[in-house]
Amino acid sequence: MANFHIQYHQGTICLDREEKLHALAPEMRNQFEYYIDRCLDDKTVSHVLIYAKGSRAFCAGADIRYFYESQDREKNTNFCKDEYHLCKKLFYYPKPLVTIIDGIVMGGGVGLCQYGKIKIATENYQFAMPEVHIGFFPDVAISYLFTKMPFHIGYYLALTGSRIDRKRAIDLGLVTHTIEAKDKKMWIDKISQSEDVVKLLEPIKVDPIFIASEEDLEIERHFSLPSLFEIIQSLRNSPTPFAKKTLRELESLSAVSLLVTFEALKRAKGKKFEEVVEMDCIIAERFMYRSEIYEGIRAKIIDKDGKPLYRYTRIDEVPDSYIEDFFKKAEDI
Repeated sequence: MANFHIQYHQGTICLDREEKLHALAPEMRNQFEYYIDRCLDDKTVSHVLIYAKGSRAFCAGADIRYFYESQDREKNTNFCKDEYHLCKKLFYYPKPLVTIIDGIVMGGGVGLCQYGKIKIATENYQFAMPEVHIGFFPDVAISYLFTKMPFHIGYYLALTGSRIDRKRAIDLGLVTHTIEAKDKKMWIDKISQSEDVVKLLEPIKVDPIFIASEEDLEIERHFSLPSLFEIIQSLRNSPTPFAKKTLRELESLSAVSLLVTFEALKRAKGKKFEEVVEMDCIIAERFMYRSEIYEGIRAKIIDKDGKPLYRYTRIDEVPDSYIEDFFKKAEDI
């Protein structure tokens, strides 16, 4: 699950579920938080190093098969809330968190690595928040970061679940340092022996240099519009290959997931991190007590038929009140 030790001035957490792409199961999440707390309480620990075995993935997200097989709404809700509050703990963690991301990082894995001070990516890095593809929403408070990205690129990533590589992640401020995968072991050893990791890693630090591409301008043209309906209409009216491809992707997804995701992005803008965490807790609870996520997981992971039978297939079919309820606490519905 997750291995841990304290040596010299460092606490080390190594994710060890390689055959499952280090997918985050409840026990693994609990171990991770326990180790983070131990490092915080131990005055001899100056920093924490986090990495995963192998180069296929850092963490492919939460173990969503667990949600489907459990079908325990309360337990699934608690798992999500615990994960989001761990994100808040990492966001405000007072000691340097150094994460080496070698391979895929998605969903809950983003929550484990994104909020620490130092994010080191190898050339194998691939980032995505693909929750809309399983009838859910991009969680772990990622809308806090997505709303800060230029040219509404965060909106595009949230609504399509598209992957980005290391170069794109650097430009968007998701990565702070880079190494090559072949040097991973060397850097783990160097970091383990260092009393000042910030100084040690200065030579491999990278600064975001964002220069808008033609695709970025097209993303801005469509995804800056004030409603999801207008975004889809704009894509539909555009003759470009990008617009046609993006429209096909959106039309294949849960209408509820898309509308909730878009509303969450609008509400996250300008909010404090902890406010976004609490919003995500409310949204996740609403999803866990409705059918979209379970049907999405069934079609994508369990039966793999790619044919989810969602309650609503078109965004104009979904009542405004149905979406509004996703942002209300249970006692207010």
